[in-house]
Parts: sequence; C-alpha cells; structure tokens
Amino acid sequence: MEKLKEYIAGKNYVAGFRQLGRLLTEGKIAQVYLAADADEAFKQKVFHIARQQGVEVAETGTRREFAALCKIRVGCAVIGITANNK
Repeated sequence: MEKLKEYIAGKNYVAGFRQLGRLLTEGKIAQVYLAADADEAFKQKVFHIARQQGVEVAETGTRREFAALCKIRVGCAVIGITANNK
C-alpha cells in the first residue's frame, strides 16, 4: 500500500474501471491495485482484462481507502499505475 501512495502522490495513476480498461487495452498500465472489498464479479473482470494484457494485479486496501487516497467522494475499487512510471 505504501508504493501505491507514492504513485498517487506523483499523479501517476488512473482511478476507476472505465479509465483502467481503456488504458490497459492501450498498453499504458503497468500495475493494477484492486480493493479487497470489491464485488467478486468485478474482481474477476479486472483479473481477466489485466491477465490478457500481462499486467500484475495486487489486491489490497478497501474502496474507502482508495477513494481517500485519490481524493474522490465515491468508493473506488480499482487503481491503475501508468506504464511510464512503474
């Protein structure tokens, strides 16, 4: 979780599945962080798309913690670290 905080402090991330999915398919995501309390079906979607692109997924933290880190008001289940910053 400490490494994730560093990436977020440096603004080297995207938050949310829509942005993550788009950037994953473009090859622009190096690492995915998935909230441990995310819905199981959602987790499977994230693992599937990340696996297709050969990107590692770390399951850690909660949606509330991710939202606080990203300074957003709604829960955030997934964060992607951009490829040029890993």
